[in-house]
Amino acid sequence: MVPLHMAMVAASALVFMPLARYAAEEPQMFLFRGMSRLASDQVNAVPPNALLVFVQNIVNALLFFNWRGDSVWVNTIPGVPILDSLSGGLFVLGVSWSLYSLVRHRDVRQLHVGIFLFFAMLPSIMSVAYPGENPSTVRMGAAIPIVALLMATALHAVLARLWLWVGVAPPNPASLAVQSVTIGSLLKAQKSSSNIGFGPLLVGVFAIAVIGSIWKSNLEAYFTAYPAQHTLSSQHASRFGDVIKGFEAFGGLRDDAFILPGSYWVDWRLMAIEAGDIKWRPIIENVAAARTHDGRPGKRLYIVHPEDRTSLDQLRQWYPQSTFTVAAFPETMGQPLFVTVEVPPGALAVSR
Repeated sequence: MVPLHMAMVAASALVFMPLARYAAEEPQMFLFRGMSRLASDQVNAVPPNALLVFVQNIVNALLFFNWRGDSVWVNTIPGVPILDSLSGGLFVLGVSWSLYSLVRHRDVRQLHVGIFLFFAMLPSIMSVAYPGENPSTVRMGAAIPIVALLMATALHAVLARLWLWVGVAPPNPASLAVQSVTIGSLLKAQKSSSNIGFGPLLVGVFAIAVIGSIWKSNLEAYFTAYPAQHTLSSQHASRFGDVIKGFEAFGGLRDDAFILPGSYWVDWRLMAIEAGDIKWRPIIENVAAARTHDGRPGKRLYIVHPEDRTSLDQLRQWYPQSTFTVAAFPETMGQPLFVTVEVPPGALAVSR
């Protein structure tokens, strides 16, 4: 029979095979992201004080859990610690408990936990050329089980001590060393004790209150705060794609639809994907390029940034018969996302 750990290694190797082939065929692309963050690329170079940056990255990574979080809005709520207040407190308590067990009781397992946690954070810490990308929620994903373990260890220790404090003690409390006080041992002691009391009930209520509070905080962060900030920051490329599909549904051709460039606006490549043609290139250089489309037999559609008054005024002057529509949606809090300009078939620019 194959040992479990060998089966897990084999399964991991099987899953990794497609990525391994890509790494063999395109080693530069496979290593580009990691090496560019560690070393440099065309944009950023390794700072002269790389060692100090590395040390500061370690500090920032440690603060990630309960002080200052990731700044990337796609991954999380910018700047907010990845753990809520209670979870963050349990994490600190768990780390303290782990260090205490390592020093006081020579529990080598705690050293393994610390080493694993450090290496799990290393993909984020190693971003020396781009220290602003540390801490990273995505790159520190491997730390999740260790963080959860430390939190659970802390909660278990608190519950075990609370169980003792409320009077439900084992027959010989002095024989229980710090590291051996467990819920299991206390349950056994409870069964053999004549003093039942309300200990289990109080501990249960406390545990439910803590877990319930953590659950509520994360529920609000995940389903309320995060979607709200994501909506405000997102490009909403699907809305652009819907407009193109609607234009086609009413007789327009995709090749007669265009988008004007705008600062910090939608990525036209995402718009092409949402419209159903990844190879489509809808962007034009500037509003003057619209005149090169004059005389086309079909109607034309131009999508313009709502704050690009110059382009909108120019299109209104050239094509006075056009239809201008301001597009605003609930997810943009009623703010205009773009303006569509539909030019009639065969229209020529009016010169004034």
